[in-house]
Amino acid sequence: MPFSTGITSLGFVSDPSFFEGFEGTNEEKYRAMLEAEPFTAERFRGVDLAFEPRILESRSATTDKFYGEGYVLTGNVTEFLDPIFSSGVTLATVSSQTAAKLVIKN
Repeated sequence: MPFSTGITSLGFVSDPSFFEGFEGTNEEKYRAMLEAEPFTAERFRGVDLAFEPRILESRSATTDKFYGEGYVLTGNVTEFLDPIFSSGVTLATVSSQTAAKLVIKN
């Protein structure tokens, strides 16, 4: 995700087994993942990182029941998407608006 400051936020989301294919420090793993993809390799090779890459694990969650007597789950609760950026905000906003209309209607 590019920011107006010229900094780009770039991360990798995958099954844990994907990450097992990379060794070294977090930065070495991150740079190896960048190199594994032609587009990111060309664009991000050798760039200075704004901070040490971090690993967030087990951030995905879901539930089997999304509504019940007196409640409805909306947004990221329905299935995790993105912990920081716009996809989660969009899903939360749109789904909560839809749920509110249904609650008012009933």
